[in-house]
Amino acid sequence: MTKHWLFVSVPYTDFNKGSIHEMLEKITRSKTWPIGKRTGYRYELFEGDKILFYQGGEEGKKIVGAAVIASGLTKTKDSLCDYVMLREIEFWRKPVPIGEVLTKLSFVRDRARWGIYFRGGIVKISREDYMEILRHVRSLPY
Repeated sequence: MTKHWLFVSVPYTDFNKGSIHEMLEKITRSKTWPIGKRTGYRYELFEGDKILFYQGGEEGKKIVGAAVIASGLTKTKDSLCDYVMLREIEFWRKPVPIGEVLTKLSFVRDRARWGIYFRGGIVKISREDYMEILRHVRSLPY
């Protein structure tokens, strides 16, 4: 049963070097999502939670895919990150620029300062916001 719907930043930090495409390929191949040790909500990730991958930064500001969490948080001994297993991973050929759905997202209350709502690596969103984004993605011509 889904407990949460989440927006997550694609992990793209000093411990994940390479282009965004290399990072997405790494996630798909390993079926894992590395989570930094200081990421908020990391202890509130549960099997069955549905996530949307968000790519920030100058080349980003796009929603690039979706997945379902397949395990709870697995702690690692290294000092950089832990991880969760994923299933039903899909990265879209045509990412969705955040501007295309921004006005439809209820968790973004101040549209002029929308970026603050995406900080922290993991952002809880409503089921309705999650479904609105998926409806938009599925309406796009490929």
